[in-house]
Amino acid sequence: MARVGPLLKRLGWIIVSLIVPPLLLSVMITLLILSSAKPPAVPSHATLVIPIGGQMREAPADGLSLMNDEPSFSIEEITRQLHHASKDDRIYRILLVFGNSDLSFGRAAEIREAVSAFRESGKRVIAYLDSATTMDYLVATAAEKIYAAPQADVALTGLAADVQFFKGLLDKAGIEADFEHTGDYKTAMDQFSRDSISPAHQEMLSGLLDDLFKAMVDRISSSRQMNIDTVHKAIDDGLLTVTEAKTYGLIDDLLYRDQLEELLKTEDHESPFHLYEAKHYLRHVENQRESGSPRIGLIVLEGAVQMEDGGVDNSSITPGKVHDLLKAAQDDTAVKAIVLRINSPGGSALAADLIWRDIQKTREKIPVVASMSDVAASGGYYIAMGCDAIVAHPETVTGSIGVIAGKFSVEGLLKKLAIEHELMTRGRHAAIFSPSRRFTESERKRLRNYITSFYENFLSKAADGRHLKIEQIRPVAEGRVWSGARAHSIGLVDALGGLKQALAMAQEKAGIAKESSVSVKLFKPKTTLFETMVHSVLSIRGGSLWHSDILAKTPLSNQLLLRSIIADPDNPARLLAVPTQIWQIH
Repeated sequence: MARVGPLLKRLGWIIVSLIVPPLLLSVMITLLILSSAKPPAVPSHATLVIPIGGQMREAPADGLSLMNDEPSFSIEEITRQLHHASKDDRIYRILLVFGNSDLSFGRAAEIREAVSAFRESGKRVIAYLDSATTMDYLVATAAEKIYAAPQADVALTGLAADVQFFKGLLDKAGIEADFEHTGDYKTAMDQFSRDSISPAHQEMLSGLLDDLFKAMVDRISSSRQMNIDTVHKAIDDGLLTVTEAKTYGLIDDLLYRDQLEELLKTEDHESPFHLYEAKHYLRHVENQRESGSPRIGLIVLEGAVQMEDGGVDNSSITPGKVHDLLKAAQDDTAVKAIVLRINSPGGSALAADLIWRDIQKTREKIPVVASMSDVAASGGYYIAMGCDAIVAHPETVTGSIGVIAGKFSVEGLLKKLAIEHELMTRGRHAAIFSPSRRFTESERKRLRNYITSFYENFLSKAADGRHLKIEQIRPVAEGRVWSGARAHSIGLVDALGGLKQALAMAQEKAGIAKESSVSVKLFKPKTTLFETMVHSVLSIRGGSLWHSDILAKTPLSNQLLLRSIIADPDNPARLLAVPTQIWQIH
């Protein structure tokens, strides 16, 4: 029996050595083929078909998403295609095909704006729903017409924040969430330290839901030319069948895909009808990227703020990564300003501060403007407040100026399992983060002093960045999250809008005339060929097995055995796995 383990281990290595090399070789061959093969020619009077579904990141992943039969395009790839197609005489119309994306408000707003800009060129946009989330439908309303499959799933049911509390479960297990925080609204750990929602938490979530729901209803009402009361009733009557949705005026007609194509052919009269896939058109767009001077550098910062990357897909925002990207942009003499597109709920206090410092040094040479996506809160806001200006979507979730730190104590669990232990220290607070017990009063005092010091530093830098006094910032801080619209009204952001507005602001701050032609250059982290191949192998519809969203779906019981858990402060329904015993959220 003693030899079974080593034998299994050896067998495993043999299997890996037999499978992995051919797999990587296959990826390398595919890489070479894709890089050398020319996409099909774009026919005249073409209908460009752009799929919107699956995991949609802000910027292109490093893997070969185009290897998949149904690639998930990034927001940057979709908006770039729409911009290019608006000036391409061969593209007659756009057909957006929706299939349950992971879009949230900020990314949805970005696509909506790009669709609206495309329609200003006089060309048509048609939306087709195979299945659609509320956010998918919100994007679809920017189209001229919305069609759906006769049995399509269209989930337009409103907004909900489902906050679960695990204190009772942890009590049964003998585990205690022992955390300190600044501000009544810094509620990230309430799920583990409380058994019900606090008044401050309820107030904050209720205000956020009110703002986001109003924005959603207003957009649907305006785009579909529906009375606000009718939109409210349609949502309250959800889950609607597609037939009911059509009756309300949310959808124009119910057609199978082949019927839609026949309808479009009929509308084109004598003109030829051609469908052209976005994965091919993107290759043409890549080959014709705008160049020249002056340029604005675009850097996408997406994921948790950490000191080091946590996966192969480079899904974290780290000081080293941001430093390299900022330096690359500065080294390009044609780049006259930088826009940071931020989509982050925060993370490490130290990492955010180091990034903030790098932004300050960059601003000594060229302007830096922040563009907020779905969320730029906590550490995400810390990064943004270091820029020359901040632009947010009205629906962006931002703010959360505060700090939280602590640990999970397993003292009770050890007793339940009859596990004895001896803790020996040299130094009064050497075991401050030991999971074997709660903080002592002395340790708690030091921890409170630590987070208070960082919080005051956070407030000071926020006040400087916003050109306000600390006492003006303090009332809107305390860990509270705000919608972009509310953040604008209280002075936490400079302007409302998307990437287009941020680029225009960067152009202005760089002293470039408004009428001048400016190109945008996307700066991406450098990856090795091996990392690209591995990411391609693990790619799932443009996502990755290494992505935190996959890990977040691990059963709670398994996560508790593996590591500490915190709740995403800006999405209370979601769990994030954290690889350390202490976690600080700004």
